[in-house]
Amino acid sequence: MIDPHLDDWWSRKRLTRLRYRDSSLSGAGVSLRVILPALTALDLIWYSTVYGEYDDNLLLLGCDSNTTSLFERVEYKERSPVQAVCQDTFPNEYVLTDNIRSALGIRFEGNDCIIDRADSIACQVYVHDNCFFYVRPVDEALAGKLLNCILEQHSFYMGQEIDWSCVLPDLVRHLLALGELEMQSDPRGPYLWIPQLEKRRHPFWKAFRPGTVLIENGKARFREVV
Repeated sequence: MIDPHLDDWWSRKRLTRLRYRDSSLSGAGVSLRVILPALTALDLIWYSTVYGEYDDNLLLLGCDSNTTSLFERVEYKERSPVQAVCQDTFPNEYVLTDNIRSALGIRFEGNDCIIDRADSIACQVYVHDNCFFYVRPVDEALAGKLLNCILEQHSFYMGQEIDWSCVLPDLVRHLLALGELEMQSDPRGPYLWIPQLEKRRHPFWKAFRPGTVLIENGKARFREVV
């Protein structure tokens, strides 16, 4: 289970929304703490900074060793941006200095971040208000890692450890094919409701949402073939 440490509209509804477009994955109702294990698993050196009018945007840039051999590695003397947001330690996190910003052609315009030499960056991660995230590029393997973390968030919502292995590959496939998945937990079932995978909408779906993924004895399975 992963406690998202969130208290907002999304978490109170136990709801997450994922969108996949042009090899990029974005999500709502997902904190940095939730996706951090997937990022930690990548063999990259990370540079971070906060930006925006209210300093509520976090930028993480992951680069391989060949690229970072040209960059300085300035360690944070106090809390890093990741630690400030989610209190968790993030290995290989360094300051996105002015020199690195210049080398990569990075500039900030309000809440927008523009990167001229994005091809030198292996992974770009944007987090807004610790509830919305955007990651690119995302292939099938990384999509699986991120989705598994988000399912662990729903394990927390349902109050039990859950084995998602039987449904994870199909959920990844559907996400990449459909481009969008919404997932809402119901601990009373317990089940996970995913409207994009429901072949027939129940006429009273607003009052009754059948479980798409059922949880039985700590294991997840689809209610029917989807």
